[in-house]
Amino acid sequence: MRRIHSSSTPANSRLVSSMNTELILDSLIQLRRASKSQLARETNLSFPTVSKLIQELETSGLVIAVDDHHQTGGRPSTLYQFNPEVGTLIAGDVTSDLIKLVAIDFLGNEVTRSEVAVPNGPPSPSDVLKAIEGLSYKLTRPLKGICLSIPGLIDYTSGTVQRCLSLDWGRIPLGQMITDKFEVPAIIENDAIAAAIGEFYAGDGNRDSNETFAYIAISRGIGAGIVVNGRVLRGRRTQPGSIGHTIIDYSGKTICRCGNTGCLEALAGQAALVSTARKLGIVTSVEETAAVKEIVQQAEEGNPKAVELLQEAGSMFAIGINNLLLTIDGEKAVLGGTLALSSIFLDAVRSQLTRLNPILGRFVDVIPSTLYPNASLEGACFLARESLVYTTINGEE
Repeated sequence: MRRIHSSSTPANSRLVSSMNTELILDSLIQLRRASKSQLARETNLSFPTVSKLIQELETSGLVIAVDDHHQTGGRPSTLYQFNPEVGTLIAGDVTSDLIKLVAIDFLGNEVTRSEVAVPNGPPSPSDVLKAIEGLSYKLTRPLKGICLSIPGLIDYTSGTVQRCLSLDWGRIPLGQMITDKFEVPAIIENDAIAAAIGEFYAGDGNRDSNETFAYIAISRGIGAGIVVNGRVLRGRRTQPGSIGHTIIDYSGKTICRCGNTGCLEALAGQAALVSTARKLGIVTSVEETAAVKEIVQQAEEGNPKAVELLQEAGSMFAIGINNLLLTIDGEKAVLGGTLALSSIFLDAVRSQLTRLNPILGRFVDVIPSTLYPNASLEGACFLARESLVYTTINGEE
């Protein structure tokens, strides 16, 4: 991270101060607590600059000083962290049948949570607002920001849900609706991207700040959150990673719900898998997610039809993963979803990947998410804390 030098003009000086404050707050989000020396190293800012900005943040009440009780010998050094007493944030993950919400303090510690089941169809925007309101009644400190993870095409800059097939939403200004109702900043993020952020910051513990990987969410749709050199990848429409609608079979026989033919989702997505399983008499469950769990269980118990079905699905997924990892030069694919819990499915993905591309198959990892089913929620928690940075910076300008 490069050092930002001061400018002689007052306007530029204030801008530089805001940018440097943002660097410090971002570092505190990731480190939880740090000394001034650590912050100077992390941000590439000078020690006097860090000291001045930390003093301003302490005066505002956003940051507090604490003793380093883990230090051995000598006087404990002073560490700095967000003040957990200042307020509360709400993060959430919305799916077709469940609204999961968690309230956290500014350090990321859980305060309370709620789960609202929606058994009779996908939740409406009004249902989501009511769920947030219900959780907000339990808070003893002021609400300061909200972040929600939503499956579908999201305009991240405006907080608009452009299209979400699983929720049957289109052009819903959810971020603005939340801000209007609760008078706090709102971030709306795609579920796969949120999950990638969650894995990056709270995953298996082997985080490399420059790593490149894809989180592939396998549910009613198939989407990918992509991290390149430690940064979330966003396209022109702020929604890259639509891996489910990449073509893996050009024969034109299988039509996808998007209108194209030969899409990965149409051939190996949950709906396709369940449809085939029902024809084979493998499952009895009516609900799709329950049916997928039944397929996985049948396969693990040795049902040859279920085993073959998962192996075929894994082989087709390997084509999509191969294409994606080659495109981004990725070192890892993290899979989230019920299918990813199946060793039979994962082994098929890995085997086919090695057959398709022996070099790629040897040097990349295909692993199940360590955070599933809460990867998107973890990412939303991190993004909710990042909203603190924007609020603080905007307040300064």
